[in-house]
Amino acid sequence: VLTGSGAGEVGEATLVLFDSFDNPVNTGGDIVKAQLLGPDQLACAVHSSKNGTFHLTYTAVKTGLYRLNVVLNDEPIEGSPFPVTITNAPVSPATTFAYGA
Repeated sequence: VLTGSGAGEVGEATLVLFDSFDNPVNTGGDIVKAQLLGPDQLACAVHSSKNGTFHLTYTAVKTGLYRLNVVLNDEPIEGSPFPVTITNAPVSPATTFAYGA
């Protein structure tokens, strides 16, 4: 499951492992790495639930189209990289200005 996010907000993805016969993996020990590539390049935090489920989080501050690369035991997972869109953060009076006469 992939979730895009707004700039400065935490985005997340969940990775559920299956073996080569499509059985859910219920043990830990696999190595997952993830990276978000686009207007910025960000390493993702990866948390293992030690039951075959991994939670990936990232926080991008630049808007735009990104690619989420996910690697399992040094090999890209099926479908990786995944498209992720980072949208504008809420409008901020502190960073908004007027100009002209």
